[in-house]
Amino acid sequence: MLKDVAIKVVLEVVFKLTILVIGLLYCSTTYYQSRYVPVIQHDTGLVLCFDTHTGKSWIADVIDNKADRPY
Repeated sequence: MLKDVAIKVVLEVVFKLTILVIGLLYCSTTYYQSRYVPVIQHDTGLVLCFDTHTGKSWIADVIDNKADRPY
């Protein structure tokens, strides 16, 4: 009987930890997906990256030098 209770407790703890880990993984990936939003300028047709945290935007292009990034 004690063995059955111990197994149920372990399964419950593992289940809750699994939900926690999945939630943390989901939040860590959607944080970056929602922070940088692509925006199209209507007058020029350029695609800009908009940082929702800082309010800065830059042309969506390959940037070789990290110092050129606005953040």
